[in-house]
Amino acid sequence: MDGILKGQKIPTFSGKKDDFAQWAYTFKSFCHIAGCNEVLISNTYSVPADKEDLSDKTAPGVSDKLEKQKANGSAYALLAISIKDATGFQAIRNAVTTELPNGCARTAWKSLIRIFQPKTTMQKYELEQSFNDCKCVKETRNPDEWFTELEQFRVLLKEDHDVDIKDEKIIQHIVYNIKPKSFQNLITMLKRDL
Repeated sequence: MDGILKGQKIPTFSGKKDDFAQWAYTFKSFCHIAGCNEVLISNTYSVPADKEDLSDKTAPGVSDKLEKQKANGSAYALLAISIKDATGFQAIRNAVTTELPNGCARTAWKSLIRIFQPKTTMQKYELEQSFNDCKCVKETRNPDEWFTELEQFRVLLKEDHDVDIKDEKIIQHIVYNIKPKSFQNLITMLKRDL
């Protein structure tokens, strides 16, 4: 984990569900640079059991297995260090298997997703409602921040629930939900072009 990561802080998670998506993306990026993200995200990544004899480093496939064990250990340790709330920490602490009694990074990652980013129908409706209720009302609000908030809802709905909000709907939402008077001339012109 030297080189590009030297001096970098590990992204920490506060335990707030609203912060999870951004933290998870940042954490996966950090793990990508550290060379251990595959163990978190791949369903086909197979980590050899801790008790498997890998002492003969010249045997075929042993170096690959050692790399996978190292990746699992690194990802698991990074998860343990980055979680700052009791629920998330307990999920990581409980992420042990018979083959990996010192911790399974993939199991820990899936537990965190299950806890902090559940993919329920209710969550889908809440995200859709939040998107629909998201308006730019105050004159002092930076429109770019509002656009980013809308885009965040769009991405979460696509990634978690396979709901695709088309560009036309985003534009329509912006046109009908930007309220400051300073934008009304621009909105009037946009409405004519729609």
